[in-house]
Amino acid sequence: MFCEKCGKKNEDGKRFCQYCGAPLSSGAEGGYTPLAAGRPGDRQTGPGNTGRRTGGGDTRRRKKASGTFQMKPVHWMVLIEGVLLAALLIGGFMLGKYLYGPEKLVKDYAQAGLEGRWDEAYGYLDLDSDGLSKAQYLNSRAAREDQDYTDLTVREKSGKVDKEIRQLAASGDSSEDFVNYEVRCKVEGETQKSTVVAVRTGYRKFFLFDEWKIVPAGLYGENISVTVPAESELLLNGQTPDMKEADAEDGTFYSVYEIPALFYGTYQVEIRQEGMETYRKLVDYQGNSDAFDFYNVYLMPDRETMDALTEQFAADYGALLDSALKGQDFDTVSSYFTETALEDGAAEENYNNLKDSAYSSKKEYGITRCELSNINIEFVSPADSYVSEPGDVILRIHGDMTAYYTYDGETEEEETGNDTWDIRYHLENGVWKLQELS
Repeated sequence: MFCEKCGKKNEDGKRFCQYCGAPLSSGAEGGYTPLAAGRPGDRQTGPGNTGRRTGGGDTRRRKKASGTFQMKPVHWMVLIEGVLLAALLIGGFMLGKYLYGPEKLVKDYAQAGLEGRWDEAYGYLDLDSDGLSKAQYLNSRAAREDQDYTDLTVREKSGKVDKEIRQLAASGDSSEDFVNYEVRCKVEGETQKSTVVAVRTGYRKFFLFDEWKIVPAGLYGENISVTVPAESELLLNGQTPDMKEADAEDGTFYSVYEIPALFYGTYQVEIRQEGMETYRKLVDYQGNSDAFDFYNVYLMPDRETMDALTEQFAADYGALLDSALKGQDFDTVSSYFTETALEDGAAEENYNNLKDSAYSSKKEYGITRCELSNINIEFVSPADSYVSEPGDVILRIHGDMTAYYTYDGETEEEETGNDTWDIRYHLENGVWKLQELS
C-alpha cells in the first residue's frame, strides 16, 4: 500500500503512513504506483495510462474546489452583538449631544421661567458680576406669578451674536461659542417671542459633551444710583441690597449710594429710619435710572416719636423763653439747635429779638413773661412746608399766647393772640434738635 502524499510504500492494512503520518486510502492498493503519485493533474504516459487524471486525484480536487466558507453560529452572535453595541453607542452619543446641547438648554430655561421655577432658571445663567447672587435673583422674581403657556418653540437664528451681548457672558472665547435662539409661546392666547443667547463655557459634561449656559442679556442693570433721606435704611423686598456710598452734593439731608448690579424685577421698596414711619413703594425696575431716586421722600414720625417731641417741645420752648426773658446770651441755649440752624443764623436772630423785647430794669419796660394755652399740636409733612428738608419733623402749633408786659416797671398788662406757627425738629446724631424756631 502506497501513501498518496509521500508515495512511499507501507504495509498492507495500515491506516496511516508510517513515514509522513497521512491517512492511507484503501483505493491505493494494486494499480497505484509511485509514478502515479505526482501532483494532482499531472498527465502521465506509459503502459496502462490513457493520459487522464487518476480517479482518486480527481475526486479530491473536485471536493476541495466545490467547498464554501461556513461561519459558526457563535461567530454570528459576536458579530451581531458588535453591530448592536456600535449602534447603541452612536445613538447614545447623539442623544447626549441633544440633551446637553444649546437648544435643549434654551427650552429648559424658558420653561423654568414661565413656570416660576426661578431657582432652576438661575442655574442656567452664565454670571460673574458682583452682587448678582441667587438670593438677589430670587428676590427680584418674588412678585412674579406662574404663567399658563402653550406652543413653546425654540428656533436657532442665523447670524453672529452682537459684541455687546457677548461681553455680558462670563464664558465664550470667540463668536463661534455663541448661538442665537428665538423663543416663541402663547401666554393667555397672546403670542410672545424673545431672543435668548446660549454660550459654550469651555467645560464638558461627562468628558464628552460641551457645556452651555444662558447669556444674561437684558436681565440686570449696573451702577444704579440710590438717593434716600439721610440716616435712613433702604430695603428691597425685605433685604438690604449690596451698595456702596457715593458722593452727595448735600450729605446733611440725603444719602447717595450705588448698587453695582441689580436684576430687573418688581421690588417692594422700604425706607426705614428710627422713630419714623416706614415709607413703602412698589417699584418695577427695568433699567430706568431714576427708579430708586427718593430725593423728595419725607418720612413722618411714628406715634412714639410724636408723643416724645410734644413733651420735648414744651420743655424746649419754656427753656428758651425763660432764658430770653432773663436776657441771657444765645450761647446758653445753642445746644438746643442743630448745626444747620446754628450756621444759618435765623434761630439766633429770632432768639435775640425775643430777648430784646424782654423787660429789663434799665429800660423799665418790656415783656415780663409768656403763657401758652389751648394748645393743639399736629404733625405735618415737610412737603407741606415751604422751608423744610427730608428728615425734618414739623410740629404745627395752634393755640393762644398771652404776653405779659409792662411800660413803667410796675403795672403789668397782658395781650392774648391766637396764632399758628411751625416748629421744626431734625434728628442729629441720634438726638432730636430744633431746626427752626418761629
